[in-house]
Amino acid sequence: MSGILTVPRADKKEQMIEKLLAGGIYKAGNHQLYELSLQELENTYHRLLNKN
Repeated sequence: MSGILTVPRADKKEQMIEKLLAGGIYKAGNHQLYELSLQELENTYHRLLNKN
């Protein structure tokens, strides 16, 4: 795999980051959101939803 995201996947990742930022999440562990994979962002978002 080349490591380059396809446009729809990149868009989904950006949307997930925006949702997390709106929920007050700026980092996950010791990592900035942009460093995380889409799966890690989705997991973090679901933890945020379950917390509320």
